[in-house]
Amino acid sequence: MRALRCETGFCREANPPPSHGQTGSPLDPHVACRAAESFDPHGNAENDALNQRTQKKWANLEAAYALWFGYYSFCRVHSSLRVTPAMEAGLADRTWTIAELTA
Repeated sequence: MRALRCETGFCREANPPPSHGQTGSPLDPHVACRAAESFDPHGNAENDALNQRTQKKWANLEAAYALWFGYYSFCRVHSSLRVTPAMEAGLADRTWTIAELTA
């Protein structure tokens, strides 16, 4: 096991290799410092930046899906229906343009 530096001193690694049938609590009270510090919301700027980038990607994906479903329902005339699904459902009285959809 390698030693890690934490707020309370040197600690053993939080996730030692598992052994079959081993149960009980660890002997060292600082054994889980690494795991506890990794969940610190104010301690890791790299994780904060990664979370912000991921949230932006999800927001872009949600916007793309919303635009696609709007186009599919209000702008695209379906060959089997010969009208848009929104017109078939009674939500629209005509086919929308993309400019109308995005306005």
